[in-house]
Amino acid sequence: MLFSMAVVYNILIAPAKAFQSIKQKPMWWQGLLLTAILISVANVLAVWGSYDYIYQLSLQHMGQLSPEQAEAAQKFMSLPVMVTTTGITTLITGIVAVFVQAGVFHLLTPLAGGETRFTRALGIVVWSKMAIVVGAWFTGLMSLITRVPFRADLGVFVGETSKLQAGLSQFELFSVWSLILVAEGMHRVSGCRRNMAYVVVFSAWVLWIIIRGGAGLLM
Repeated sequence: MLFSMAVVYNILIAPAKAFQSIKQKPMWWQGLLLTAILISVANVLAVWGSYDYIYQLSLQHMGQLSPEQAEAAQKFMSLPVMVTTTGITTLITGIVAVFVQAGVFHLLTPLAGGETRFTRALGIVVWSKMAIVVGAWFTGLMSLITRVPFRADLGVFVGETSKLQAGLSQFELFSVWSLILVAEGMHRVSGCRRNMAYVVVFSAWVLWIIIRGGAGLLM
């Protein structure tokens, strides 16, 4: 536990020192448990803080549904249900996302001139998620203060129903920070060339944005 707390601090303040520890002992399961729980709790806090706004917005959308559909949807709009579903969904999707991202970067590591080892890829991705944890708690606390869902992505500059929303929402400050940490981790832990690590990581990210944005435009 002392090791993990040191990595939590160093990954945000002194990444080079954190990745040196991760290279020797990834301890990805500790990081996965810690980040998944912290992000889930932060998202629950955001829903709790902005519940009234979310509820009123949902009522407006329900006006487009049939009476039967509206009645069924309202059963899932209570605060306990929304908080519970948010916590569980965030926990599950967060864990799945870590393994998917680690698998992708594990496969791409040779392209950047590094040595592949899946546990190291997991360690890099998991501990880089601490930037996402910071972002989740920042937006969660801001949602609690402002009583509206707070966001730190470019999607806030277009309407919720805009076809650009899916793509622009991926340009998020803390996600970019996390990706920078992944690239640095690939360099320092897996031995990738630094410039190639950044090219690989951000090329994969841009491809994901294109896919999400294209899907949004087609909907």
